[in-house]
Amino acid sequence: LPILDPIRADSDSFFRVQDDARMQGHFACGYGFEEWGGISPIRPAVWSEFDQRAPESLRWKMIGMKYLITWKNGAITREGELPPAERVAEGPAPQGEAKVYRMFEIPRRAWLVYEYRAESDRATVFDALTAPGFDPFSSAVLLGSNAELSVQSPSGSSASANAEVTVGADWSGHIVLNIHAAAPALLVVSEAYYPGWVARVNGAPARVFEADALLQAAAVPAGESVVELNYRPLALIVGAIASLLTLSITVVMIAVKRRK
Repeated sequence: LPILDPIRADSDSFFRVQDDARMQGHFACGYGFEEWGGISPIRPAVWSEFDQRAPESLRWKMIGMKYLITWKNGAITREGELPPAERVAEGPAPQGEAKVYRMFEIPRRAWLVYEYRAESDRATVFDALTAPGFDPFSSAVLLGSNAELSVQSPSGSSASANAEVTVGADWSGHIVLNIHAAAPALLVVSEAYYPGWVARVNGAPARVFEADALLQAAAVPAGESVVELNYRPLALIVGAIASLLTLSITVVMIAVKRRK
């Protein structure tokens, strides 16, 4: 489809696309796009709650949404906000006329914050996200207890200015990030928090937190660090072991039967 040419030509290594009911279901899979949404009838409850309750402009920032495919005359959020964007294409789409907008916000795969708060329930987390002036790139709200973390920058904005995050590797279920932090900080990764994700910071196991009601986060020390995230769900590991045992038993039984 010609209206998708600007997205296909984008050379950035990371960004996501949102379709407002203009394309056919799962179109992004065919084009190799990272999409917010899709047509799957089965969705994680956390994803659905975030999709419904988080302000759309905030969600766009957090997930690195760069392109919006819509019928609207502007990149207008459902709350009526109009973040800066440029119309880069328009024309026929499977579900009618469509317009493609490129957001001016630069997608971030991960970032550092030096201020955080922890809340024990999701309702309070969403209250913090919807509070006026909340900026996901300068602070984070964790679900759980803050007793295990101490993330406070003694120099505030100067520490944020000296922060740097670069991507070393990024494919499904595996992310490596190279960090330079001016002070102990919280690394927030634009990847959905889900049981089974494990982290290592400079080779040592680290806890993965749920940040801002959707994303992953891990504490990092001051200076240079390498953070590795891998998706290793227990059910998959147990299933793999069970499959190998079953296969081994089957092979042994066949060998015994042939000998008889």
